[in-house]
Amino acid sequence: MADQISQFKSPNLATSFGYAWNGLKVAFLKEKNLRWQAIAFVAVLVFGWVMGLSAIELCLIVLVSAAVLAMEFINTAIEHLSDVVHPEFHQSIGFAKDIAAAGVLVMSICALLVGAFLFVPKLVGL
Repeated sequence: MADQISQFKSPNLATSFGYAWNGLKVAFLKEKNLRWQAIAFVAVLVFGWVMGLSAIELCLIVLVSAAVLAMEFINTAIEHLSDVVHPEFHQSIGFAKDIAAAGVLVMSICALLVGAFLFVPKLVGL
């Protein structure tokens, strides 16, 4: 079994990065939600810079926004893998997909709260 797993490992770091880069490209080309989330990430980051957020505050925005994108990548991977493994409807696979989507939702709500904590005081103080 160990020999079967090792044949699928990347031969070197450059190849591993190549696979990761391909995953980024495929996800952005095929997943509309991911593109919208990336646009929102950039817009909020620019807005934060314009509003004069501190470096730490901008780092918080980067951190929570990257976490949302990472959760979306994981959710997308689970959805695609599930569809290949079991193309027909299966209740447990449906639950797994729903739970992965819930992870994206929870992180998105967290990002929204962080944004509110950072921006509302600045906007109210205008």
